[in-house]
Amino acid sequence: MKKLKGFKPGAPRQPILWLMVPMFFLVGCIKAPDVVIVDRYTALEVQASGNYAPLEDELQEQGIRVAPEGYTSDQLASSGTEAENGNLGDAYRGVLSRADRMDSLRRRQCVGESMDGLLIQRDETCRGRIDEQDVANLLERENRNRRQVWHFMEEQNPDASMVQIQSAWRVEYLKTLPCDSAIQKANNEWGRVECAE
Repeated sequence: MKKLKGFKPGAPRQPILWLMVPMFFLVGCIKAPDVVIVDRYTALEVQASGNYAPLEDELQEQGIRVAPEGYTSDQLASSGTEAENGNLGDAYRGVLSRADRMDSLRRRQCVGESMDGLLIQRDETCRGRIDEQDVANLLERENRNRRQVWHFMEEQNPDASMVQIQSAWRVEYLKTLPCDSAIQKANNEWGRVECAE
């Protein structure tokens, strides 16, 4: 084996060391870039995904703004609700008296006064939607009350027949009905209560 000049076994290898020192500093200067995780999309990504927050917020504000709808009385009447005197028909069923509910049904042509003095339901002319079971219960109570009145009148007038009592009562009662209430005429055709203008 040839001996290298200037090389002693166990002696530090200086030229190699001088080459490694700059490489050591170079490696120390290299570092990976910082990874930034963003929890929000950029404005362009938001628009591209179809999310328009300002418009949605404006729409939501409009939806919860408290204001009355601009319906006319005719529009409400054609939809089946009563708009007179702030009465909205079935919407306030729990608040309205039985007489007010009956008047509302009469104006909408849902019930009518028959020739025998009883109320009957008139589905063919009824304007708007009704709760049929509720109307049936209402008519049953009203007709029961009328029969009780007639029996009381019969007890007070033993000489009059029930037909006479019902007829006399009906003549007077029709005077109290609201305008346009449906009434059955003597020829079994239906008409309406006429009111003076």
